[in-house]
Amino acid sequence: MKLKKIFSFLLLVAAFAMVACENETPTPKGPGNGGGNGGEQPLGDVLTVAQAIANQDLADAKMVKGYVVGWYSSHKNDKKVVFSAEGTADTTVIVSNIVIADDAACTDQAKCLCVQLPQGRARTICNLKDNPDNLGKEIKVKGLLQKYNTMAGLKEITFAEVNGKSTEVNVETAGDGSEDNPYTVADVIALGNAKTGNYYVKGFIVGDVKANAQKLEGNIELANFTSNTNIIIAATADETDVANMLPVQLPAGEVRDGLNLLGNPTNAGQEVVLYGSLEAYFGTTGVKSVTKAKIGDLVLPKPPVVYEDALLQEDLLTRESFNRFTVVNVKGDSTWVFSFQVKNNVTTVYGAKMSGYSDKDSKTYENEDWLISPAFDASNGACLTFDHARGPKASMGISTDNYTVWVSNDFEGDVTTANWTQIVIPKHGTTAWGYVNSGEMLVPQENCKPNCRIAWKYVCNATESASWEMKNVVVRVPEEQGEGEGNGEGEGNGEGEGNGQGAE
Repeated sequence: MKLKKIFSFLLLVAAFAMVACENETPTPKGPGNGGGNGGEQPLGDVLTVAQAIANQDLADAKMVKGYVVGWYSSHKNDKKVVFSAEGTADTTVIVSNIVIADDAACTDQAKCLCVQLPQGRARTICNLKDNPDNLGKEIKVKGLLQKYNTMAGLKEITFAEVNGKSTEVNVETAGDGSEDNPYTVADVIALGNAKTGNYYVKGFIVGDVKANAQKLEGNIELANFTSNTNIIIAATADETDVANMLPVQLPAGEVRDGLNLLGNPTNAGQEVVLYGSLEAYFGTTGVKSVTKAKIGDLVLPKPPVVYEDALLQEDLLTRESFNRFTVVNVKGDSTWVFSFQVKNNVTTVYGAKMSGYSDKDSKTYENEDWLISPAFDASNGACLTFDHARGPKASMGISTDNYTVWVSNDFEGDVTTANWTQIVIPKHGTTAWGYVNSGEMLVPQENCKPNCRIAWKYVCNATESASWEMKNVVVRVPEEQGEGEGNGEGEGNGEGEGNGQGAE
């Protein structure tokens, strides 16, 4: 009887174990398991839409395969996915995006990916307004996994293939778009808007497009230059046929300052090599978002000067450089951040940035935030310079008292208990996003001792705010004091040299 009870007990335990095993949910190990890297296995070369949704904000571009199920309407009264090829009030938006899913019959927005369609061939072959037959078709598209139109998205598209068409083009060109072999103007015109991305382009500056013009034809200026935001290049310096011209956008900063004809009329007729995005501009093929240029011996942006005698030199153009600074939030949810943008698989770094504006709800909030430098020894005196910019254009009227610089010798982590002395910034920019050098600022004599720190203080109210960007921080011993010993009591208060470099 005793043995029978033991045997029955063992059978019960075994049965319980079997039930537990049957009900246990195995841990998925394939890609797309809801985490940033999709489980234990690496993501494959081509992702499903579900995997793309689960792996937003990866650093590199990914190919995604799915089915076109509709497009996203961003009309203020109609923010939703339209699961058809029909337009509503958003007659222009219907060409700027498509929505894809793993199932051609999907009508669940949570299972969809919104694909941004930049101007060019990707938009031409994919948009549903001009290609209604694309609805339900399988598509492969490559880009950056980034939120778009309030939902999981795919942006900065470099390849698309749908309904037997692709963005790949076969045009014979003289150059290949590399730094060593730039595209010619004729190359870019021949490619039209079929090829997108950032490439090197060479040509001669022949003029600019009239200020406030909407199209190239009928608005070129070959002598009386009127704009500082663009130039026109051609294959030869004496070209007058608009069909052989290429408009070039000049973003704010050193590239604009160095190339525009309004401020540099002698640039007309000179050869220039540009690095920018091949995009439609002024209603025709063009080059936009130029980040680098070379004209004659001038290289833009100018390489930063490296000072061997610097007490502190940080460009803030790498995350490592930014992380050497201390971020302190006193009020508000925003903080100083390392600022960069990825476009057409090209990363542009702006430096340290602070803004009281929230992209989440498009509102401004009251903020007070500090960015504090590493400590340095200012016993022999110190002179500070840095490059900074503000924007957008609508915020340029906000008082510069909101953007200030301070110095302390007893900061230990709490800005409210440290003693701070303000240093007046000699120069603020007047053009949105246009970087300017601050001018030279001497650290006050009473602060010229060890454990010296510089702080950039940003404040704004809940009514208005701007973005403040900063880079290329240099602290040096004032030149006239040189490398002498003592505590800054050398001859005079000679001014050091600011680097004055950098551009957004």
